[in-house]
Amino acid sequence: MDTEILERLLSRGYDWRTIYSGPVVVSVNMLIRSISKIDNVNMEYSVQLTFRESWMDERLKYGEKNDDHPDFLILTTGKQIWMPDSFFQNEKHAYKHMIDKPNVLIRVHKDGTILYSVRISMVLSCPMHLQFYPMDVQQCYIDLASYAYTTKDIGKPVPL
Repeated sequence: MDTEILERLLSRGYDWRTIYSGPVVVSVNMLIRSISKIDNVNMEYSVQLTFRESWMDERLKYGEKNDDHPDFLILTTGKQIWMPDSFFQNEKHAYKHMIDKPNVLIRVHKDGTILYSVRISMVLSCPMHLQFYPMDVQQCYIDLASYAYTTKDIGKPVPL
């Protein structure tokens, strides 16, 4: 049944390259699993995190709150839906975890809410000010941005 619902939704003129109606509000959260290898010579640090984005795509709505449809569907690889084009501006190197199987989840809820979740390890740049060493304090950021979309497309930027 889940596969049939997804096939029906994606086959009736759904175009994954376009936003349904802008601006789309994208909620972002990150669970930082570890921070390691703080390198003051190369001014970088390593982080492992679970990165999640959530947004509404009315085109993928398939049910009501208390109906008999499943609460959510898991999107399998090979199926394409519109997704934000987020990237980490201060990323030097990154990879998605693929041990045993890809650590990626795309969940489509019956009200059209999409949840994208992925586990990522990254090396991020961190400009450090070392003039007060050893009493210095550094602030390292995770700098997230959209590659091509503006606030006309993706609304209400969320501070992290």
